[in-house]
Amino acid sequence: MRFLYVGLEPVTFDSELYRQSVLLKFGGVRQLGNLVDYICYDQQKILSCVNGEISETSLTEKPSKEKQFDNYVLDFLKGQTYDFVYMRGLILNPAHLKIAKSVKTKKFGAKVIYEPRCYPEKEHLKEMLQDCREKCGMKEYAELQKKVLRHRMCLASLANVVDTVVIYECPVNFVWGVPAIAVNNGIAVGQIKVRSTFEELGTPIKMLGIVDDLKINGYDRLFRGMNAYRHNRRREEISLDIVGSDEKTKELKKMAAKWNVEQFVNFVGEKTLPEINELCNTHTIAVSNLGLFRSGRIYDSPRMTRLFCAAGIPFLYAYEDVGLGVKVPFAMKIPNIDASVSMELVGEFVWRCRLNTRLAQQERRFAEDNYDWRVIMKKILDFAATGKLEV
Repeated sequence: MRFLYVGLEPVTFDSELYRQSVLLKFGGVRQLGNLVDYICYDQQKILSCVNGEISETSLTEKPSKEKQFDNYVLDFLKGQTYDFVYMRGLILNPAHLKIAKSVKTKKFGAKVIYEPRCYPEKEHLKEMLQDCREKCGMKEYAELQKKVLRHRMCLASLANVVDTVVIYECPVNFVWGVPAIAVNNGIAVGQIKVRSTFEELGTPIKMLGIVDDLKINGYDRLFRGMNAYRHNRRREEISLDIVGSDEKTKELKKMAAKWNVEQFVNFVGEKTLPEINELCNTHTIAVSNLGLFRSGRIYDSPRMTRLFCAAGIPFLYAYEDVGLGVKVPFAMKIPNIDASVSMELVGEFVWRCRLNTRLAQQERRFAEDNYDWRVIMKKILDFAATGKLEV
C-alpha cells in the first residue's frame, strides 16, 4: 500500500511541530509495512521524500509560496499513484480540492484523508482575523478575509473529494458532511523510557508539572490545595517540581508566594524531552492540565500526558480525553472547574498506586495500545478504507 502525506501549510523543518505532525505520523504508517512518502514546505523550499529519497525545491518570491506548493503537488501527482493521501492544513483553497480529486481520478478506490489543524476552527479563524486586523495592514487583512471566505466555500464541496476527516481530542461522527474519526494525538512510545523505581508507602510525595500553556495548566489549583493541606495535622510530605523557563514560570512564582507554598514548590528550569523522561523516574506522580475550563474547552490530549503514560508515571488531569473513556488505575480525574485540588484525595490516589506493584507496566501497555502513532494511524487508515470503527 502506498501512502502520501501532504502538508498544506508552511512548517518549520527543525521544529517540534514538524516532528509531531509529519515525521512521527509518517513513521507510524511505515511501521505498518507500507510505502510512505511526504511533501511539505516552509518559507524557502519544498521538501519531498519519495521512495526514501529526500529532495528540495526552492521557492521564489512570486507567485505566492502557497500557490507554488499547490502547483508542485498537482504536477507531482500526475506521475504518481497512491492508495491513501493524507492532507493536513487549516485554510482550504480550490487547489486543495483539485489535489484530492486528482488522487481519486488517478486510481479507483483511492482514499483521501483530511486533518484540520484546529477543530472547531471557527473561533481560531476569528482570532486570526482579529489579530491580523490589529497588527497588519488593511491589504493583509483583506487578503486573509478572502482566504477565510474561500475556505468556507471549499468546505461545502469537501464531501465530494474527501473520504475521511480526522479530528483530534474531540468526539465526532461527521464533519462538513464527511465521515469523521476521533482519535488522540500520538507519541512514539518506543522512544520513551519506562519508569523503573518503586516507592514504598510513607515515602514523601513528589509531584511533577510541565508548564506549557499557563492559562490552562491550572497549577494555582494545586497551590490552593497545598495551602489548605498545611493545616492538616496528619498531612504527608508533598512537594511540587515545575519544569519551565523563567519567562513561563514568572507568574507561577508569584502565585506560589500568594498562597504561601513557596517552601513546597520548586522551579527547576527548562528541560529537554529526555530530561523530563528522567524526571518521571524520580517523582511520584505527574500533573497534566487542570485549568482547561479557562479556555471554554472540555476535551484535551496534551503531549505531556501521553509522555507520562508512556513513562509509566501516574498523573492527575482535569478534562475529557477520548482515549481515557474508561476508569484507569494510573490516572486521577479532577473536575474541570475553578476549585482547589484536595491533597487528601491526592494522597489516597498515591496510596492506591503504590500498592499496585505492576502499575507502571499496566500504564505503559495502555500507552502502547492507545497513544502510539503506529496504532493511531492504523485506526485512521482502517476507518478510511471501511468507514467503520474497530470494535
